[in-house]
Amino acid sequence: MTMQMPEWSSRSLQFQLHAICDYARIIFELSKLQFESIGSLYFGRDLGTFDLGPVAWTKFHANFRSKMPTYKRGPWGSVTEYMKASISDEIQFMERQPDVAATAFGAMVSAHDTVWPLALCILPEC
Repeated sequence: MTMQMPEWSSRSLQFQLHAICDYARIIFELSKLQFESIGSLYFGRDLGTFDLGPVAWTKFHANFRSKMPTYKRGPWGSVTEYMKASISDEIQFMERQPDVAATAFGAMVSAHDTVWPLALCILPEC
């Protein structure tokens, strides 16, 4: 269930607040963990272990994105690497699927050839 679904808005305010507090508590506990790189957690080969691997974004499974070249999915060694890969992916998406991108992002698509590449230039090198 997401907050955009009718099932969410039909729940009591008490239920919604309890769910949000539970979610915040989980995120807070996860924020205490430190990892060597940025990616997604996967079940490890050994029972009860986990591995860090490529990010598992649902956007990669969308029909129009599945036809595109493979994105850099990590894991990444720094936030800068992650941000550069994410921005490059979106630029590529806007260049190759302008109609879909325009529907999703609106007028911002027209700036993909000038504004978005600037974001890659201002990120610090780490």
